[in-house]
Amino acid sequence: MTIHVNSEIGRLQRVIIHTPGPEVDAMSPDTMHASLYDDIFYRLRATEEHRQLAATLGQFADVLTVERLVAETLEIAEARRAVLQGLTTLYGCEHLLPTLDEMPSDRLATQLIVGTKLDPSPSTVAGRLDRHAYIMPPMHNLFFTRDAAMCINDHVIIGAMAKAERRGEALLMRLLFTHHPLLRNAGFFLDGTAPHPPSVSVEGGDVFPLREDLVLIGCGERTSAAAIDYLIDRFAESERIRHVVVQPMPLNRAYIHLDLAFTMIDHGLCMIHEPVITGPYRHRPLVVTLDGDQRLVRDYDNLLEALNAVDLPLETVITGGEDPLWQAREQWHKGTNFFAMAPGKIISYGRNERTAEQLSAHGFALVSGNDVAEGRVDLTAPGRVAVMMSGAELARGGGGCRCMTLPVLRA
Repeated sequence: MTIHVNSEIGRLQRVIIHTPGPEVDAMSPDTMHASLYDDIFYRLRATEEHRQLAATLGQFADVLTVERLVAETLEIAEARRAVLQGLTTLYGCEHLLPTLDEMPSDRLATQLIVGTKLDPSPSTVAGRLDRHAYIMPPMHNLFFTRDAAMCINDHVIIGAMAKAERRGEALLMRLLFTHHPLLRNAGFFLDGTAPHPPSVSVEGGDVFPLREDLVLIGCGERTSAAAIDYLIDRFAESERIRHVVVQPMPLNRAYIHLDLAFTMIDHGLCMIHEPVITGPYRHRPLVVTLDGDQRLVRDYDNLLEALNAVDLPLETVITGGEDPLWQAREQWHKGTNFFAMAPGKIISYGRNERTAEQLSAHGFALVSGNDVAEGRVDLTAPGRVAVMMSGAELARGGGGCRCMTLPVLRA
């Protein structure tokens, strides 16, 4: 197998990312909300910010890009046929299949990501009145590679995306994890591209492999209780996962995924948005213990208490510090959404200055993402370090560094 992820902090060895490309330029103020954005952003600046993320990851891991992986996989005839059939069926444009199939693999990979515009024929009403419409839409959210696929131990979950806008991303991920030799795995716990009840949805921002035997899942706007029940049944069959902690989330735009309120940053240390995890907006989590065909379910006062009950005691760093105003401001700008390349080696947005102060108080050296990108910092040296990268543009997309990374191999 070339897939192995059984923690959030084990040393990163291979990761998938996608730099925002021309697909994000296709948004307008009129279409951004339908594309799941709160704002449009300046791609050239976002690309520069993303370069800091890629450089940071590159000090630890083999960094794979979605576009490269898709292009390589499209060289496999069976894979090409399957993904083209899936995407053209999804968008009701099967007539495009012959044209797309004629493209060389590298061009086709780009085309699938940036989308195909509606034929602007002057002889059709749509062509005359809606000249900027797409028959195969751009994948605006693809740079959040975390959500459409998740690796747990040596298995994969292909996202059952809650929003129709993102279902094409899941088809691309299924293509990669089915056919690419660098992504061989033991099978799918769930294939969200296969027919399933509409009540089933799961996205990677809610799924945390914490140990080989322990998975944490958020339940809220994007991941449903029905999906969690399905996954628990599959986990039980694997005979390796023994505990599933389920954290219900407030139905609020600020908390669409659990990783906007909780992330792991070192052994025994996590970053939290206090109001949702231990404060007044918390919901009582469940711990499901699997013992053969038996399911023992207990509820707890808060997530930290639940994790302690399964032998994962955690200390906390609080996003934004103690001031409720700055907790809310910095959580909104993804101040909780850290990604760990190794224990105590983390990255997030530098604009969250009070969160950075909290990290410094916990022994993290703070370095700028630009210094890392320019080769002035060795992140592998001993000691805790937090890369505070530029993120003013990327944050407009609604996610942070954990959202933009899909680990497929950790030590």
